[in-house]
Amino acid sequence: MENCKNPFLVEGVSDPIVRRTLRAAVDYAGGSICPGDLLAAVLLQADSELQQLLASSMVAPARVEDLIALAVDRVTDSPKRDLGAEVAFSPEANQACQTYRKWESMRSDRGGLTSFLLCVLAHMTTQEQREWPAFDVKEAIKSLEQSLANVLSTHDTDALSLPGELAWAEDLTRQARLAGLDHASPFEGEPDYDLLVEELSRALHRTDGHAMLVGERGVGQSAIVSELARRATQGQLPVMKDKRFLWIDARHTPPEQSGARLESLLASAADEPSLVLCVEGLGKLLRGEQGTHHRSLLLRGLVGIKAKLLGLLSPEEFEELAADDAELRERFTVIRAFEPESETAVRLVGCYGGGLEATYALKIEPEAIREAVRLSRDYILHQRLPGKAVKILREACEQRAFEQIQYGETNCVIAVDDVVEAVSQASGVPAETLRGVAEQGDYTESLAEEIFGQSHAVREIADELGLIKAGLTDPGKPASVMLFVGQTGTGKTEMAKALARFYSRSKRLRTYTLGNFVEPHSVASIIGVPPGYVGHEQGGRIVSDLMSDPYCVFLLDEADKAHPDVLQPFLNLFDEGWVQDQRGVKAYGDKAIFILTTNVGQRMLADMARQGKTPEEMAARMKESLAQIRHGKSNRPVFAPEFLARIKRVIVFRPLDKEAMWGITDKLIRKIQTRWRENRRKELIVPDVLVDSIAEMAHQQNEKAQGREGGRIVRKLLAEYVETPVQRAVSKMPEVYQNSESVILDATIAKDSEDETAVPQIAVRFGGTKEPVEKKVEHAL
Repeated sequence: MENCKNPFLVEGVSDPIVRRTLRAAVDYAGGSICPGDLLAAVLLQADSELQQLLASSMVAPARVEDLIALAVDRVTDSPKRDLGAEVAFSPEANQACQTYRKWESMRSDRGGLTSFLLCVLAHMTTQEQREWPAFDVKEAIKSLEQSLANVLSTHDTDALSLPGELAWAEDLTRQARLAGLDHASPFEGEPDYDLLVEELSRALHRTDGHAMLVGERGVGQSAIVSELARRATQGQLPVMKDKRFLWIDARHTPPEQSGARLESLLASAADEPSLVLCVEGLGKLLRGEQGTHHRSLLLRGLVGIKAKLLGLLSPEEFEELAADDAELRERFTVIRAFEPESETAVRLVGCYGGGLEATYALKIEPEAIREAVRLSRDYILHQRLPGKAVKILREACEQRAFEQIQYGETNCVIAVDDVVEAVSQASGVPAETLRGVAEQGDYTESLAEEIFGQSHAVREIADELGLIKAGLTDPGKPASVMLFVGQTGTGKTEMAKALARFYSRSKRLRTYTLGNFVEPHSVASIIGVPPGYVGHEQGGRIVSDLMSDPYCVFLLDEADKAHPDVLQPFLNLFDEGWVQDQRGVKAYGDKAIFILTTNVGQRMLADMARQGKTPEEMAARMKESLAQIRHGKSNRPVFAPEFLARIKRVIVFRPLDKEAMWGITDKLIRKIQTRWRENRRKELIVPDVLVDSIAEMAHQQNEKAQGREGGRIVRKLLAEYVETPVQRAVSKMPEVYQNSESVILDATIAKDSEDETAVPQIAVRFGGTKEPVEKKVEHAL
């Protein structure tokens, strides 16, 4: 072969018959080799089975013998080259041989001369096809493809026989072969992933070498493993060319079965040197019942095993189960998969978008792909790119497909607006906010309708909410951390609830009553119990809350009573914007609002309010007081200086005046009336004089208690002067009540002889009845 200009095309072929055919073509040829010369060489080498297959491709009345005779004539008529002259392959012949080499690297010895002939025919020019008049090239290609498909399916059946525990595994090598040479890979040409695949192949090539691929949800661990199998199958990784990659999903293995399943899995592959077991959910197999683990079982199973193990774990699983085990880390090479940069993610998601287009018969605009990456990066915080962006595109496609079937929608294009709607559904952020066109609401007016007598607090909180909505907060930290101080019943909790209704996706306030967290071990209720204890796998409450609703509002009530260790997780959360539970699961709180409340210094605040001090002066004094609070049992400062420094605003709630009491009374009565209207289909009519009287009594009682009653006293008075009289009247005249359309309260105000307090006397009557006579029940209270 020293006279062949392209000897690697011949020597690089594994199949002996194809290699012999190529050598014959070189020997027959004159100055150069074209696909026609290769076809002639194949025909002269072909066995009777292949010749019989070609018979269906002959143009009547020609026979296979005519085709072979034509091949003989072509060989004998070829011009003789000079001794020592080189033989060159034409571009078409070169491409045919290259294609076959790729095919061979993927299919091993399956197909042989048939697959080579198919490659040759596929690269014949129109002129060359005319040189074979007795032969229908297109028909021959069709027959060869069908024959090859039959051969491959027969061989695959034999190849897929797997031992015991591996019978349910997914064969990634087979999938790569069936996908073909032209299958587009999203990772092709990405340097970061080229390096990652090389690290994996290097780790698995080592003697007794196994690997752990550690990555967060969404970074594409499974896709990276599939890419490793694809490149190995196509011959791009020579060290892995003889390996067969099996995908095993163990994510849903219960703890009581994990040990037996791990042992069975390793035993099934013990004598299979060609296998690479790619186990998703290796952490589930390593974790046993009641906080136990199976690390020693894994190490014993790896002794003498011929197969390779590639385990997929999350960072928290790795830290819990493997990071502190020196022997395990010696056995396994740890490779980490990180979230790609935005531009890389756009390219990856674009490749996956092509598959979605084919699946749903839709067109995804390039800008929609870019927006899916940007919005999912900014608003879907607990998953990682590129997975979360692909998920958003899939949801947009599914929504459009549903509309096409259900409503006859004809639009086949996924645009930016479709992506915005999908992100809005996933994150709970209004679509207008995502588009950047949301109107800034009048938060001052809205909050003032909920909270009475706290005009300064309403303004400050409305300003903070406006900054948050406009995106002008410090990135990487919580949206806001505020401390509400003031006497009990002044509206601190109600303000937090109102904020949750305005801001949170769930509209629900997440309340942590820190007054119940007085022991150091109480922190387990927030970040979960340590490894080895029952309930460890459940994780921490705060992580779960943040992951379920990143835009939630937290109320840390009675923070001054908590043990200092309980506040430690919040210190990092307020500073870095994330918190980690005992499992190692990380949650991000950079979109959440945290509100701390305390009743410390109530008398001091009341005195300062009477002295006319400004809210700013009161807030500064409160911060000084909080720094001096010490925990009763440990005698440690509850609020460390660095903790207080991370509080963005201190909001002072002033003692309630008479006007505030009237506002609270009016609001609560309207709520009672609404419940009657919706639940009992009756109007509850309360006269203004009774509203004024209850508000006056609430104010006087609160003043006597030096502000310690707060707005809660109003509920007690409403129960006494509204709800109780009505209930007594209903009990006395149930039939009249049933036939009525309204319940009317009449109030007569009288002075109490002892303290001159205006005490209402209540009479209840039922109006709009079918009976002609109204009945009245009086209640002297």
